[in-house]
Amino acid sequence: MLVNGKPWHTVWHDPGDPDAVHIIDQRALPFHFVTERLTSVAQVAEAIADMHVRGAGCIGATAAWGMYLAALADTVEASATQLIRARPTAVNLSWAVQRQLRTIAESGDKVEAARRGAAAICDEDIAACRAIGQHGLPLISTIAASRPGPVNILTHCNAGWLAFVDIGSATAPIYAAHDAGIPVHVWVGETRPRNQGARLTTWELAAHGVPHTLITDNAGGHLIQRGQVDLVITGADRVTRTGDVANKIGTYLKPSPPKTAACRSTSPCLRPLSITLSRTVSAFPLKSGARTKFSSWKTQSITSPSVLRAPAPRILVSTSHQPGSSRD
Repeated sequence: MLVNGKPWHTVWHDPGDPDAVHIIDQRALPFHFVTERLTSVAQVAEAIADMHVRGAGCIGATAAWGMYLAALADTVEASATQLIRARPTAVNLSWAVQRQLRTIAESGDKVEAARRGAAAICDEDIAACRAIGQHGLPLISTIAASRPGPVNILTHCNAGWLAFVDIGSATAPIYAAHDAGIPVHVWVGETRPRNQGARLTTWELAAHGVPHTLITDNAGGHLIQRGQVDLVITGADRVTRTGDVANKIGTYLKPSPPKTAACRSTSPCLRPLSITLSRTVSAFPLKSGARTKFSSWKTQSITSPSVLRAPAPRILVSTSHQPGSSRD
């Protein structure tokens, strides 16, 4: 996607700088655009653990390039463990590391195998996100053709290109529509407690020239009730075999009102990752309030659940992934 008119990826390898991997340091956004040069597995692990990079696809791709650095240092096995421990709950992280281990083991040239493997993971991530955009584009174009004015889309958190290598999942149909000349406007939920929507989604939409408005998390239902939202598009951290979707805390509030309003909801995911979980909130990890910061008042206890089950059979119109779209 574009930053100041120049295309960027979130993580990349420069052939002219073969001993390093480069990333966008997302901690500095939206105030500064900063890139980092990583030259060791320890630096990659730190970047993942401390959220220099975040988002499933971006973490997986960064870890894949971390395994390339491990091959350069001839520390493949030990580095694999180090990288996975950087964020144990990140599915794409362990998936990418395990895939790189298999790729490296099958080749006599560990470094070249790791380089090709990491590049392939990045290319596949981009291709999958682009396909999601093409699958989701008809949802937007159909609404646009039905009446004048922009299609108003509500999203939550950041499932944009910053969360992947490029394009994003929830934002992929939005970018596809915008680039096709379809007028769109995005309502961006701030997404407490880390404000990924306010800090990241607004920044990347602005950088690509997509009209948008930042809203408080609690304003989404009000906008839907007033008919100011045509479509809700959010990410999908987990998808169960029954079609239930788990995503960032606060997502449940976004697709719930469309059931009784003239609005659709969809939840794109990169691949049909199907898991079996009980149909209760307790089946998903709840993170403590360690990531929630207060500066001017005291509180007895804080909890900030990381994900919450959104029951697709009652709420979601469809889920989209790169092979196609699935409707309820």
